[in-house]
Amino acid sequence: MRLVRLLIFLNAVIFYAQPSTEINDLLLKAENSLYNDPLQSIEICNYLVVNANSIINVAEANYILSKSYYVQGNYNEALNSLLNVTKTLDQLPSKTQINVQSFIALIFRELNLYELSNQYLESANVINNENKDSRISFKLESEKDINMALESLENGNPIEALTLLNKGKQNFINSKEKHSYQKLSSIYIDLARVHSQSLQLDSTNYYISNSLQFIKKEGENHYLEMISLTELGKLYFLQKEYKQASKKYLEALILAESLNNKPYQNGISENLASTFYALAEEEKFYTYRQRASLLNNELNIQENLIINTVYNFINEEQNLLYKSTNNKYNRYTTILGTLLAIIILTIIILKFWYRTKEKQYKSILKYTENIKKNSIKNPIKKKEMGKSLIIPEKTEQTLLTKLNKFESSTRCTNKDMSLARLASLMDTNTKYLSEVINKYKGKHFNVYINDLRIKYIIEKLKNKPQYLNYKVSYLAKESGFSSHSSFATVFKTTTGISPTIFINLLKKEIKNGDINTQETN
Repeated sequence: MRLVRLLIFLNAVIFYAQPSTEINDLLLKAENSLYNDPLQSIEICNYLVVNANSIINVAEANYILSKSYYVQGNYNEALNSLLNVTKTLDQLPSKTQINVQSFIALIFRELNLYELSNQYLESANVINNENKDSRISFKLESEKDINMALESLENGNPIEALTLLNKGKQNFINSKEKHSYQKLSSIYIDLARVHSQSLQLDSTNYYISNSLQFIKKEGENHYLEMISLTELGKLYFLQKEYKQASKKYLEALILAESLNNKPYQNGISENLASTFYALAEEEKFYTYRQRASLLNNELNIQENLIINTVYNFINEEQNLLYKSTNNKYNRYTTILGTLLAIIILTIIILKFWYRTKEKQYKSILKYTENIKKNSIKNPIKKKEMGKSLIIPEKTEQTLLTKLNKFESSTRCTNKDMSLARLASLMDTNTKYLSEVINKYKGKHFNVYINDLRIKYIIEKLKNKPQYLNYKVSYLAKESGFSSHSSFATVFKTTTGISPTIFINLLKKEIKNGDINTQETN
């Protein structure tokens, strides 16, 4: 044990004896690898945080550490690392202070907390006013423009968003920033998203293509490449080029896994599920639907942590401000400012929580509406089969007509409904019926019948308010499932959200008047 302690001590002595150039080399290595191998950057920075021999080096290590967590989509740890930087912020060079404040603003932008993001950009601007660096001023103006653009896009105003993004792009070009291609790539991705929302697909393709070209000009950047490929997959999906969409999504997923970015793994998995649904590839659809569901559970836990971290982050900053204020009058002013900041922060966090739940709710409604549209527009969609029975065409058409009538009825909710029972009702044999369901519905019988049951109960929840007050066990029985657990599993696997969460969100939407319920018999 003594020998181990001695070795640790000697290692520390050797490290502290290292010239600053060697520490800077490690910091540079961490910086250079964070967009392609954030795990390596995290390991290097954690080592430097413990062992670096100056406040500036420790702050720089924490700063790069926060950027590495950002690349992983772990905003909770990114903010915790930045909090360590802010504790010694006034001891750092002004340029570093500006970079830190700007990066805090970027994280809050990712969380859609635009008010907080703008506050930190303004703080960076105050620091810059002391030096009056016009290039930094242009850069900060660019970030403000992007904030306003993304908030406009979120509020359903793509035209205003486009104007602000182009203004932001020009301000960034005016900043004459070195190594500017990565930032331009990011702006072009945002421009692609705006055009995509407006269904201007040629323009969307133009900006995504340019984004990928910008990435190549400064070497590898797996993070931005992952985002660009995801947007390209969405473009192909909108163009109904589903094979190409799945290809780009899978390329993006490989990068997301290499970066350990869980939010993008979740989003891409959901997109792949939708794509394979459109391709009628049932097994892959359920594989990625289930994967997205598991990732979503993990991310829900992270979101709760983020809310606490944001609150603690702002509160700690106010405490630091209070401690640094010596004048009694200023202290009272600071206390009042802190209380006001906490009130504002609470409102912002509640908005963040609601926005997250609203997004989750709208996602499931969009999903169910897409299923409904697909069933109307493409009632007969052949699925390529390796081996198939030869069924007379007249028999196939008769079975399809009967299946359509069956789908518009409530017979699927009979808990004893089986392939044999349905075949008997349709005056056919199980082999013929199974073949037709596989070939034209793109599903095995069990999946087919469970999908109908889930769609049935969702329509009840949306159109009959009393169903929102029923227990999940009753909903399971009502829709034809043999147990509460099997219903909950199928509901979540199919939609990506549990029945309980769906019901709670739906209640809030109805209470807010965003959904009009229609009583149906």
